[in-house]
Amino acid sequence: MTATRTAFVVARGKFGLRIPEEIAIVGFDNCGLAASQAYSLTTCKQARQERVRAIIAMILGTVEAETITLPGKLVIRISTSAPFVK
Repeated sequence: MTATRTAFVVARGKFGLRIPEEIAIVGFDNCGLAASQAYSLTTCKQARQERVRAIIAMILGTVEAETITLPGKLVIRISTSAPFVK
């Protein structure tokens, strides 16, 4: 379970926070669980092959981690909403 999904479960279960009314949660890996009805987690979708290439380049030292920028697409689901304004 990723840190984002763990935060989702803890916020909803342990602290009783309502998602997205009281807290918004965004992930970054857009795995299959993110789209499931149990989570419906807003995420950033990136091409897996590009992520793998970037990781290999960092491991081999051919690129600095701070210089890597990967394109992505925001996949909006119900874990986020417009902020509530009083």
